[in-house]
Parts: sequence; structure tokens; C-alpha cells
Amino acid sequence: MRSDVIKKGYQRAPHRSLLRATGLTDSDFSKPFIGVANSYIDIIPGHFFLNKYAAIVKEEIRKAGGVPFEFNTIGVDDGIAMGHSGMLYSLPSRELIADCIESVMNAHALDAMICLPNCDKIVPGMLMGALRVNVPTIFVSGGPMLAGRLDDGSVLDLNSAFEAVGAYESGKIDEKRLHEIECHACPSGGSCSGMFTANSMNTLCEAMGVALEGNGTIPALSPEREELLRKAARRIVEIALDSALSERFRFRNILNAKAVHNAFVVDMAMGGSTNTILHMLAIAKEAEVEFNLESINAIAQEVAHIAKIAPALSSVHMEDINRAGGVSAVMSEVAKRGRGHAACTAISAESAKIAQSLTSSKLNRDFNPQTSGTILECQDSSGVESGSVNSKHIESRVDSNVKPANLDSKAAGTQQGRQDFCVKNGALQAEARELPQAVMTEAEAKQSPFFAKKPTPKVESILHLDALTITGETLGERIANATITDPEIIRHNDNAYSQVGGLKILFGNLCEQGAVLKVAAVAESMKEFSGRAVCFNSQEEAIKGIAGGKVKAGNVVVIRYEGPRGGPGMQEMLSPTSLIMGMGLGESVALITDGRFSGATRGACIGHVSPEAAEGGLIALVEDNDVIEISVSRGSLELKVDSKILESRRAKWQPVRKEVKSKWLKRYALLVSNAAQGAVLKTELE
Repeated sequence: MRSDVIKKGYQRAPHRSLLRATGLTDSDFSKPFIGVANSYIDIIPGHFFLNKYAAIVKEEIRKAGGVPFEFNTIGVDDGIAMGHSGMLYSLPSRELIADCIESVMNAHALDAMICLPNCDKIVPGMLMGALRVNVPTIFVSGGPMLAGRLDDGSVLDLNSAFEAVGAYESGKIDEKRLHEIECHACPSGGSCSGMFTANSMNTLCEAMGVALEGNGTIPALSPEREELLRKAARRIVEIALDSALSERFRFRNILNAKAVHNAFVVDMAMGGSTNTILHMLAIAKEAEVEFNLESINAIAQEVAHIAKIAPALSSVHMEDINRAGGVSAVMSEVAKRGRGHAACTAISAESAKIAQSLTSSKLNRDFNPQTSGTILECQDSSGVESGSVNSKHIESRVDSNVKPANLDSKAAGTQQGRQDFCVKNGALQAEARELPQAVMTEAEAKQSPFFAKKPTPKVESILHLDALTITGETLGERIANATITDPEIIRHNDNAYSQVGGLKILFGNLCEQGAVLKVAAVAESMKEFSGRAVCFNSQEEAIKGIAGGKVKAGNVVVIRYEGPRGGPGMQEMLSPTSLIMGMGLGESVALITDGRFSGATRGACIGHVSPEAAEGGLIALVEDNDVIEISVSRGSLELKVDSKILESRRAKWQPVRKEVKSKWLKRYALLVSNAAQGAVLKTELE
């Protein structure tokens, strides 16, 4: 055992003496030492009960034959830190938490670990620390709180309370209604009830296989959640008692490239918080997995958005997802859609006409399917809304007098037909332009390999179903029997909210290294938007300006110098966005920032703009009334200002220097990278 270094041999008599002072006896020194990394803290609603959860875990570890050692990390509640200087400490706390995990586990050479996180930066911080330690580790979160309800039956969550502030300031509700919402929005312990950052990360722990099934959705303070704790405790001891299992289930063997990929797939399917992008990039770096923002967009194109949860859909919360089948049901449905689906979606209603025409066209007798776009049968590519194949090049060559070949071609105009005529590598469009006007006879067509009936290829899931989970089965085995029990809550692929994922990475001159948008929470009318900039150099300035009426319909709010370095600490912008929504401007005003957003944010809010203002990113040069153009369809964020004007501004630019008194935040600002790099701390000075 790893812990033998502190408990075996005569030289460790002093060590054992200290351990005996904590209550250990002779029999304990042959048992595995299990770290119980708790994040209990009274002020966070998702954590004030975790001391009781730790007691359950420790009891079960002892019963199973292990020795538990509980220790604590810090925690910052983003909601309570929101809107004032306290938010500067939220993201930096992630690094402290990772350091705490590494320090305690490695200083005492513990054999394995149970992590008890729940909210905000605590989950990713613990994941990063566990990757450094690399011993068998199971994550069990505290669980989501239930949604709140008013006496009239209205469903509430934390976001309701933030938006109520904007509604009150604009005179839409009175103080009595504001107080009523305040008192009912967060009814019990647990992580806030929507698909905010905490619940997003807890569901991704399931997707990565480092948590047990149900971790992301089973409500806090429920008997089912307690049983999850007991199961995790028994499992971690089972692993720690066996040297072979301890080696097999090292944390990096589970949280690897496949796990990171699976996490992003589930994130897209459920429209998770934009903060997951920031945290998963940091986690990937700790896991030494190559992953960048371009990779995220590629995944988004392959995954249907099948679950909308508050704030994207205010009537649905984590308890509803749990009832509808949980994260396993989401993964099971996502897995039915094959890898390469993005290419298949080029065959749409328009493309179906092309496919229909192909059975009666004048086709090139020399057309070679081995070097061209071979038509394949693709499974589960239904639900296509629009295609990219251009039909005019083919339609111009169709001779309606040619007798259709008697081919096994399926009814191309039907949904099944669209499924059966998919294009490998998207090559049909290119080949269509080159089709000559030669005639292929029916007899020749029957012999042609182009039209030959081919066996349906095995569909490769977008999920890595062979990924190992901490319970010992593969991800595919875990979700094999999972089903959707309420298709109104978790939709099927062919009835998805969107055929692409719920998060989008934008690029453009304003964000050369990328920016993040939660498309799932954006109104259709705002997905293509152009507006005049209203600039603020801090969140505090923005709150005053928005509340004071400076922002009007048609504006793009620019909040800068709030990135990891410029903040420092990359504050969340829930207060400004909630003011915008509460004042009724949610479908007429966009917001961009080098800071970040709460998972509760909704609307056309683009964060993580990189490079950030403090490092000279173009966002620093934007001036009031500049035109900013947002295009979700093109994935672009552009400042429409002449390059010569920008050069002139660049020559005069001086970065805004904020007075930072905190020694910790000063150190953080010196070492932190930008959001496109996951806002991780540098370990080497350049």
C-alpha cells in the first residue's frame, strides 16, 4: 500500500505513535488509509450538511475494512460573492482547492480518496487535485436542491431571485413580491436547482466515470443520496484492499482523453454552464490531454441538444432530469447517434430530392465510388432541419425522359430515405459539380458498385462507450439499460431542441483565441445580432450603468478588464445579465465580456473573450457606439471598425490598472493564463 511509507517498519514508530493519538490501534496499520476530502462549510447551501455526509462515508469505510481520514478544503459560494469584490476570489479558490487536495494526500501518502464537493469551483478544484495525486478516487457530490415554488404554483430557482431584482428596479414588481421570491427561490440544502455550474460539473463527473450513477441528479438530503454515499465508500475500500485494482483504478486511468471527450459530449447534450468550458480545459491540462476550443465546436456539431434545464427552460430542474432517467438516459440517447453525423446531416429535405434524382439521372459511367463521395446507409441521422448540399448542379443534368433504374434505393423523400442517403466525407457536393451528361443504362446501373446494396456499417457512437468507470464497468455497460421515462424532459434525438450542442465557441477579430456562448439559453431572435457598443471597464460600472438606464434596446454591452488577469479573478456577471433580463431587454441587448457568467445566466451573453483586455486583446480598444456583430450560424464575433482606426487606438492604448490590495490576488494575476487556456496558473515563469 502507498500508506506503508508512514506506517510500516521500526523507523516509522514515531509516525505510528502520532497516528495512535488519533485513535488508531495495531489492527489499523494493515488497513488502507482513505482520505475523505470534504468541503463542508456553513455558509454554502450545498455544503452546510456535508459534515453529516462525511460521517456516513467514514462509518461505511470502517465497516468495509478501511481507515478514514477526513480533511477539508475551502469553499466560496458564487451566489453570495456575486456583485461585489468577493467574486474576485471565486475562480482563484479553484487553484487553492487543488493545492489542498495535493498537499494533504501526498504529505500523508493516503491510499485512496472519496471527494465530497457540490458547488461552484469546488468540484473542478478537487478534480484537478485528484489528477495530481493519481490514486483511486470517487466523487460523491452533495446533490442538487429542489426547485422553489410560490403559493401560486410558480416554479423558482436562484436565477428567479436575481432577475427579480431587475424587475423590481424597473417597477415591474413591488417589494412584497420581491421578498416572496427571495423567501422561496432556494427552499432547501443542495446545489442550486438548475443546470448552473455546480450541477453541470456534477453531471460531468458521471460522464467521466469518476462518480457513481445518479451523482448529478439525485436530490440532496434524500435517502437515495445517502445510499450513494455508502456505495461509494464500500467501493473505494474494495479497490484499496486489492493492489491490482488500486493500480487499475488510478485516477488518470479513468479521467483521461476519452473521459474528457465524453464530458464535453454530455455538456453539449444538456446545455451546461459556460463555466464548464473553462474548468474542463483546466482539467484536461492537469490530465495532460490535448484539447482546445476548436475541438469543442467539432463535438457540438455531432451532438443533439436533448435536455433543456433552467435557466434555458425555467420550468425544468435537476429533480425533473432525475425523474426522467438521469444522466445515464441522456448518454444512452446520445450514444444512438453515430460519430460522423455532422456529415450525414448534409442530406436534408433538399438533398433527399437529389437522392431521388440520382435514380433517374444521366450519370457518369466512370464515376468511382472508391475515390469519390460514396453513398452509405447511415443510422439515426433523423431530425435534419437543413442541408448544405447544393442541388442545382445535379438537377441541371437530370433528364426526366430517362426511365428510372429499378434500384433498391429506398423512398428518398421519407425520413428513412434521408437516413439512407448520407454522404461520406461530405463529398457529394463536390462530385455533383463534375457529373458529365453520359447515360448509364439500367443494366449497367445494376452492375455498378455505386448503386450496389451495401451492408449497413456499424455506427460508432459519439461517446467513448469503452471508457472505464470507477465502478468497474465500461460507460457502455453502465448505460446499457438506461431509458428516457419522460420524453418531454429528456427528448429523443429526432425531437431534439437543436441538432447541435447547447454551447458554442465563437471566433473573430474580437476573440481571436475564442469566446463562449450558451446557445441553449439564447432567443432565436438574438442569434444573429448587430448593435452599438456601450463600454464599461468593470462589472461595478456596468451594474450602475445598466440600472441607471444607460443601456438601450439594440446595444451590445461590453464589460472588460474582468478576465483572469484583469479582474483579477474573472468575476461572474450574473448581476448585469439578470438586470438586463429583469428590465425586459433580454431579446434586444447582447453582452460580451472577458469575464465569465454564472451558470444561471441566460440571454445573448458571450464570455471568456480571449485575449482579454488586460493582455491587449481587441476588446480593450472598443469604444462606445462601435458596431459589434454576432453570428451564431457563422460562429463569429466581430468588431466592425476600420483597421486604420484600430491601429491608431492601439498606439494610444494604456491598460486599465486596478488597485489590488490582496497579496493572494496579486500573485494570482502574475501567474494566471487567459480563459482560452482554462485560466490555469503557470508553473514556470517565461
